[in-house]
Amino acid sequence: MPAALPLLLVVLSVFGLLLAPALNALSRAFERQCDRYALGRTGLREAYRSAFAKLARVNKSDPDPHPVVVWLFHDHPAIRSRIAMAN
Repeated sequence: MPAALPLLLVVLSVFGLLLAPALNALSRAFERQCDRYALGRTGLREAYRSAFAKLARVNKSDPDPHPVVVWLFHDHPAIRSRIAMAN
């Protein structure tokens, strides 16, 4: 049993790496749905744009990362796509 532990860890790591982009895509879809709902309920598009611009500035995040980086690593939509959605 203990001899199989390294193999189990490798299999779980590979499975996690393969599954991560799909889970991130699902999370981004939920975030977009929440953003559309918030904008539809409040109608405060300028406040939404301003809040995300400030969030990007304060967190020093890349507002427009490369699409491959978004696909592999991001579980939230990029700031520029969120602001563009509000327009």
